[in-house]
This record gives sequence, structure tokens and C-alpha cells, in this order.
Amino acid sequence: MTEPERPLADQELVVHVFAPTDGPHAKSAYRQIRDVWDRCRDGLGMIDEVPDTGLATALPLDAGTLAPGRAVAAIQDRAADYQAVVRREHDVVNLSMVFAAPLDTPSRRLRIGSASPPGWVEFDRWWDELAADGMDAQLGVVRVYQAKVGGPSVPPLDVIAHEVRAVLPGADHAPYWWQRGWSTEGAMAVWEVSPDEDQAGRRVVVLAPAARDAELSAWTFSQGDPAMPPLARYLMHAAKLRYQARVRGDGGQLKELIDRADGHVARVRAALERESTEVTDLARLRRDEADLTSALRDVRAMRRTVEIAVGNMTAALAHPFPGDRRLAEWLGSQLGDDAEYLETTREVAREFGRLARQDVTLVEPPRPEPPPRPDRISVRMGFAVDIERYSSRTSPDKARVQERLAALVREVLGDMGYRMEETDHQDTGDGMNVFLPADAELHRALPQLLRSWQTRLVADNDRYRDRMRLRMATAFGPVGIAALGFAGSTIVDVSRLLNSAVLRGALTEHPDIDLAVLVSEQLYAHVVGEGYPGLDAGGFERRLVEVKEFRQHAWLWIPA
Repeated sequence: MTEPERPLADQELVVHVFAPTDGPHAKSAYRQIRDVWDRCRDGLGMIDEVPDTGLATALPLDAGTLAPGRAVAAIQDRAADYQAVVRREHDVVNLSMVFAAPLDTPSRRLRIGSASPPGWVEFDRWWDELAADGMDAQLGVVRVYQAKVGGPSVPPLDVIAHEVRAVLPGADHAPYWWQRGWSTEGAMAVWEVSPDEDQAGRRVVVLAPAARDAELSAWTFSQGDPAMPPLARYLMHAAKLRYQARVRGDGGQLKELIDRADGHVARVRAALERESTEVTDLARLRRDEADLTSALRDVRAMRRTVEIAVGNMTAALAHPFPGDRRLAEWLGSQLGDDAEYLETTREVAREFGRLARQDVTLVEPPRPEPPPRPDRISVRMGFAVDIERYSSRTSPDKARVQERLAALVREVLGDMGYRMEETDHQDTGDGMNVFLPADAELHRALPQLLRSWQTRLVADNDRYRDRMRLRMATAFGPVGIAALGFAGSTIVDVSRLLNSAVLRGALTEHPDIDLAVLVSEQLYAHVVGEGYPGLDAGGFERRLVEVKEFRQHAWLWIPA
């Protein structure tokens, strides 16, 4: 007796995983891909090379060794029912895998102990087993359930959608998805079966006429070579869009920042009306201004990232998925509003801070500086900055760059929410050592310090013919105030980093940059290593610093 023909023949599952190559989750994401790769070999017998690709069957241990724009490795089982390939595309590592329906022979009809011919249900379960340790570090994981239908074209979507719904695993996770299908220019039918438009995991159904089998495979998995297919490329850029939406969330953190600044402005305004401004209110307002500046920069960068992702999505697929279009329009609008609110709030905070500082100058006598206390040690963050090739300048030029550097230090500290008088600092002739107050928050201070120096130095060099190039080192640890400067090991570490061959070599190797920074191992671990926002881990390079008896690792940062 002949089996009745299934309405959805040759059910296959294609999975695309997109891992970041930088940021706090990059290492975990690549490890998860390697875990899936190992399970493919052990559980599905995928140990054979994919013919005519010339690709290895083993993945490198470190994603940083992968060359962008090319496939790295590919494997398949002996019957070629299952294939997997790993590629690197720009800042993403992509794992693509297909579970293909076996040829219709008695010996291959059942696989891995299944009680029914393998299809979406079996393949979905197998993928869950392969990814059992989790995919939480990924930018996106997309399951593409594809099949072929008889006849020259796909039946009406409302008709065939019921057939899909009957056999699709978890078909009711997203309400009414079967009513929102569409057809591609290549005569394929597509449904988005994901409940949320901004989640990392998504599910897509694609159907094509049996006669268009090659076109279906070329669109979703392979065009006959290991290059990334159009749908995967589109989904990669869409994953970046969705990631940005998750980072922003509901905007609660930005609203909290704006509300906090508004509250401090209200307090300063009330104090101005009483003609009595508290210095602590001014300090809060300066910190608000610095935080608003940092947040505004991040929002603008996020908005630009979204614009790039949308442009790349459209380049990969002329007509983006409806849900992605809605998300892109909404997110772009929200980020535009966020930037406007942040900028307005920052300007108000800046103006009230200026007015309040004038008021404090008028009504409060200057406070005498407390005498140094050599016996007092506290844990603080500090930085040292030094002018490159200072000694080669004439005496008048030396005086001018000293003035410029002193002004830059004040501007950078202002961006961070501090006055020079609130820090402990020491002039070194061709540079300066500065330690922030003990209550400085490292996860805010380090990003603000690096970004402000980058921005301020570029602007300064635009105004003068004498180009000023700087070396900088930053660390945190025990610091004391001594009669002739600073005491404690931290100032020694900062000085060794500042005068190291690593920093000097960085300026020599990169003649186009004006700033090179070494961040101590401990400070890097507490901020960048913990994944706090504001600094991209991919922008740092771990280097061994050796100066005299000093031998420690530090992280080199060069502005992009």
C-alpha cells in the first residue's frame, strides 16, 4: 500500500546562529557555537568533510583567528542529511546548519530511533538537544522551517497555512501568525512565527513549489558553495537591529537619568531663589551633565547602528520582513526622541550649573585646602598624561602646550563631573598626574575619561598648528598624599605604564593617532571585563609591560 503524499513534502530545518565577535558576550557566544559543533560530531555523526569546499572540519579555539568574509569550517554526516558551516562576516560569527529530509528509501526513512519519518518535529527536538547548554550569549538564533508543496505554485496562503499549523512544533506560541503570511518575488510563501519582534530567538516558515527546490535551498542555506545565503545575511543584520532594541529596552534607564537630572535642576533652582546654593547640589549637577553626555553619545551611536543595520537588511532583501520594518521604524523614532530629550536636559543642567557656580562664587568665600595627610591611604582611580616629544619644542612652544594640556585636563574633568580642585593632582612639567575623589564610580569614570580625552584632544589639535600627541595611563589602587606628591604603589604603576615602550611604540606605529592609553589589568577587569556599557572590549589589546623591575599586563586602547 502506498503512503499518502504529505501536503508539506521534504520538511527540513535550517538554523542560523549569529554570535558577536566583540563585547562582553563574545567569548561565551563562540564557546556555545563550539559546543554545538562538538555535539553535531558526537550525536549526529557529522565528522565528514563537505566535498568541494576545501574547508576544515575543526573549529579554531579562538574566534579572533577567523578571517572576516569567508567560511571557516564545514561538516556533514556520511549520508549528507545534515550539514553545518561556520563563517565570519565582519563582526559576527555565523553557524548555519540544515537538517534535511532523508531520501525516500526504506533504509533511510527513520533516523536516530525516531518512530515516524523525520520532519520538523524531530528536527526541532534534535536542535534543542544540540543547543542544550543554551544560546543566551548570541545576537540571534533563527529556525527556518522549510518544505515543498506539489504543483507549480504555493496554494493560497490562508489554505496552506492550516497545513503548516497542523505540523509545526509550537505552532501556537505566536497568536494568529497564520494570518500574516506573504509571498516573495521568487514565489515562495513566508510566515514569521515569533511572538516578539525584538527577541534573539525567532522562527520562520518558508514554503516553495517542488520545482523550485534549488531556489529554496539557495535562498535559505546554500547556493552550492559555503558562502552566506541571502536569507541568512538578511537575518544577521536583523539580529543586530533586534539586539539594539533589547539594549534600549523600554527606555527606563534613560528616563531615570533624565528624571534624576531634572530633580537636581529643581533643587538648584530653588536654592538660587533662596540665594543659597549648596556645593553638593552643584557636584550632582556636574555628574548629571557628564552622565547625560555619555548617554547621548551612546544613543546617537545606537541610532547610527540601527540605520546601518536597516540599510544592510534592505541590501540583502529588497522587501524586509513586516515585523522588522515595524521594529526599525519604531526604534529609529524612539532613539531620535531619546537623543532630543537627553540633549535638552543636558543643556538645562549645564545652564543651571553655570548660574549656580556664579552664585557660589559671589556668596561663598573660597575654602582653604586641607593640608596633606601622608598617613592617609585610600583606594582611588587616577591617570597620568604626558606630551609626546615635549623636549624637542622651543621654550615658548613648551609653555603653550603646557597651557593647552592644563586646559584639557580641566575640560576632561568637567566632562566627568569634577572640578580640578576636587582632585589631587601634580604637575610634571610635560604632563600631569591626577587622582579622582575616592567616591568615583569606576564603571562611569573610565568610559568618560577615555571618550572625553579623545574628543577634547581632537578638537584642541584642530585649533592649533602644533599638533599635540599624548600618552596616557590609568589605574586604580591605594594612594596617599605625600609631602612631594603621591605615595603608594598605584602612582608607581601609572608612571611605569606611562613611560613604557608599549605606549611609545603605539604612537610610533600609528602616526595618524593623537592619543594612546594603557589601562591597568585591574581597572580593565572591573569595568570592561564586567561588561559595563560605554567601552567596546574589541577596542582593547592586552600587552605585557616591562619597565625596570616592573612587569605586568595592561590593556592598550587606541581611539577608533
